[in-house]
Amino acid sequence: MPISYGTPVEGGFGTTSITVTAPAGAWAIVAIVQTDTTAPTGLNDGSAYTAAGQYNNGSTFWTSWYLLGSGSGSHTIVITGGGGPHMSAAVAIGGVNAVDIAPAGVISNFAGTGTDAVIGPNMVTTVAGDAILCAALSNALGTTPSAGTGYTGFTRTLNGYLWEYQTQASSGSITPTFTSGASDAYFINAISLKAASTSGIITAWLV
Repeated sequence: MPISYGTPVEGGFGTTSITVTAPAGAWAIVAIVQTDTTAPTGLNDGSAYTAAGQYNNGSTFWTSWYLLGSGSGSHTIVITGGGGPHMSAAVAIGGVNAVDIAPAGVISNFAGTGTDAVIGPNMVTTVAGDAILCAALSNALGTTPSAGTGYTGFTRTLNGYLWEYQTQASSGSITPTFTSGASDAYFINAISLKAASTSGIITAWLV
């Protein structure tokens, strides 16, 4: 399952954009946007993205969006609206063609340090072989967590972002975690994506 991830960007007020490259075959592009005061009003790269889970405490909005499609090519995602500053990141994931679960985001609030100390939203997936994708952003904007147990982390670091993923062998309950080296509040979002093939569990991720 190939993954392409664009360089995270920090923008000002108004419109911000970020670019990823979609692989051949079926794919999903997942974007995470942090804004202050108000949530973004939309994401678009020629096609409108669907808003998924959101964390909202009234002053910070941490929202995930996704687009499903097929065929290789570059996608520049335009993020419109929301209070500033924006902080945004996106990945394109090959080998998936549907969203299984997209829960609301959560905040892991000063949970301490150590392995799996930062806890994300729980999901109860419906099929085996889901791609579990998670993103975390530290409130301190610089304290980057590492991947939790069973996950592989990948990032282009900006202001404490980290993405992580795993292929879930069996359907059912799963709660993403991250490992923290510093006590901080972390905004966390997650999504599970269904494999495009029914031939078995996806094991090949990065190219």
